[in-house]
Amino acid sequence: MAKKKQADGNGLYDPRDLGVELTVENAPKSPVEAKKQKLNVYYDVQKQAFVKMRYKDRASVKHGMKYEAGLLSNYQNMRSRNNRQRRATVKGKTISVQERYDWYRRNLYENPWQRALQDHADDARIRDEKAADYRRRGVAYEHLSPIAGDEGTMGGFEHHRNIEGAEPYLNGKKSDKVASAWTMRQNGVPISRASAIRMDAHKVPVPKHDRFASVYNDIEQFERPKSALKDQLRLKAKSKLAQNRAAAEAAEKFKFGKFMRKLV
Repeated sequence: MAKKKQADGNGLYDPRDLGVELTVENAPKSPVEAKKQKLNVYYDVQKQAFVKMRYKDRASVKHGMKYEAGLLSNYQNMRSRNNRQRRATVKGKTISVQERYDWYRRNLYENPWQRALQDHADDARIRDEKAADYRRRGVAYEHLSPIAGDEGTMGGFEHHRNIEGAEPYLNGKKSDKVASAWTMRQNGVPISRASAIRMDAHKVPVPKHDRFASVYNDIEQFERPKSALKDQLRLKAKSKLAQNRAAAEAAEKFKFGKFMRKLV
């Protein structure tokens, strides 16, 4: 049997040395809570990351402990989620506890922070359960509305309502093509941050039918473009509109100048 490692200078242990597997749900959420559990790791809900309190003799005393805090992302049981979360974070497609809290507060709910934390934890738990189930079944973890692309028109969040399992071959064919907004709504896929938060708050059930098949059929039947192409088309149209507007304004100025010269 492996010998349990010694506590650090604060009397705390690394969770892995105790055989404890931390998740977002069971981890202490503050340095004080971690100290009570004699652990040197906690989960920062604001930063959405694990934090390790490394004992340093010369560090200033905080919460009765001497430590320097550093973000962690190397827990074995968190590796897959971290990879998914990192990709979504880079593209700005995560929904934070703060955003959930702000929504609850604006809509005058009681205990907005507790509700926000619970919804956030539930979303993470369901995504983890789905990911584990897809690994067992040998299917892909697929975003129905792709993370790539414009949030304003298609959503594409790292959120359990936007995730389904897909056969690898079909997943490859779908790629990051985008179904219509109507199809997304029919399949319970949030296309805005507010809609995702509202669905979680109201505990709206996720449709039970094959959502991936529904989205995939829409894409195939109507030959939907990739999200990147859709962005390009939108930007091109926006640029063309701006050019037309500028040309119209220039024409008006020219006409006005001609008119003024006639008066002179």
